[in-house]
Amino acid sequence: MADRGASVTPCLTTFELQRLADWLDQVAAGTAEQNFCGFTEPNLDFERVSDTSIRIGLSLEALPPWANRDGDLGDVGFEVSIGSQLNVAATSLRWFLGQFPVRATGR
Repeated sequence: MADRGASVTPCLTTFELQRLADWLDQVAAGTAEQNFCGFTEPNLDFERVSDTSIRIGLSLEALPPWANRDGDLGDVGFEVSIGSQLNVAATSLRWFLGQFPVRATGR
């Protein structure tokens, strides 16, 4: 059983996970062309809010149990400093992608 406040709801596709890993590396390097990284399901979003931090927004199924579920999307979130830990996070995401590889489009 998950801890209170933990979520195990899948909310990213493998394509989106790859895009997030690339975006985190770009933000850490200062080369990101976009300040925002959002996804098909609006449970999570990532935004560079300054040269020193990104904000991770939580919505819908990703909201903690204490959150107001009637608020705007992304009302609940937290900031993370930009630094080498973003590269570590990107590397971890790519490890998970190795467990669940991106599928070919098959056209």
